[in-house]
Amino acid sequence: HEYEAHIKDKKCPAGVCKELVTFKVIEAESTGCDICKQVCAFDAVTGEKKVKGSYEIDDDKCTRCGACYTGCTFDAIEAI
Repeated sequence: HEYEAHIKDKKCPAGVCKELVTFKVIEAESTGCDICKQVCAFDAVTGEKKVKGSYEIDDDKCTRCGACYTGCTFDAIEAI
């Protein structure tokens, strides 16, 4: 199943293939704490501090470094 996901869906279920991972903000879990935006060295995260659900990750700017994912203490970033 994992092999097929890589080939057909261009996704890495294990989340280890950097080129195939996409990071997304889970709106319902986002608290507006701004940590994801602060740790992103590439300005790929946008949003307004203290505004729940306002954060987004720009896929074109994102380098898939995972800083937002590991920096988020509220599990509001998912790797898909």
